[in-house]
Amino acid sequence: MKIDRFWLFGVSGGGPFASALAALMPQRVHGMALVSPVGIFDQEGRRDWCWRHRLFFGALPRHPVLAKPVLHLARFSIMRAPIAFLKIFAVSLAAPDQLILKDPRHQNALLAAFHDALASGVSGLTEDLRLFATPWQIPLNNIEAPVIFWQGSQDQMVPERAAYKLAHSIVGVEIVPLPGQGHFWIFDHFEDVLRRLMDL
Repeated sequence: MKIDRFWLFGVSGGGPFASALAALMPQRVHGMALVSPVGIFDQEGRRDWCWRHRLFFGALPRHPVLAKPVLHLARFSIMRAPIAFLKIFAVSLAAPDQLILKDPRHQNALLAAFHDALASGVSGLTEDLRLFATPWQIPLNNIEAPVIFWQGSQDQMVPERAAYKLAHSIVGVEIVPLPGQGHFWIFDHFEDVLRRLMDL
């Protein structure tokens, strides 16, 4: 794309990839925003995991034979009955996220993201889960750009301790706790985050 320097914006599963770019190309990054990122898993943090974390970040990465049918079922549901899938998906989320996903605009955005991610199959998601659960070989202390990190206290999609472990592994990071907010807080705050990122 012939872009020499750039900003990074890593949300959820994009957080580890943005962090890797910032660490491996430190001179090319102006700044980075991390919002509800998948973080660094350790044994202590696993004690607080809910069933969703244990399934997607524990069981499925360790058992690919189990992962494929589970993910294929999710893909089938998203492709054939997206609204029904979204209703079932939202049931186990915290109240702030359930409220956000009542907005048709946010429903369409999330379903479009799911659809695009799974359009060609489940191998990409399977590989993502494997990478998240594997010890990261990323020199996070190489990150030179200013970094801002946002994390909701009611986020049930990514393990909170793991997200904060990632944040604390980056020198000089600005941490912005979001009391009472969930994983999808970003849907109502993209412009706010982008403004802060550009201000860096």
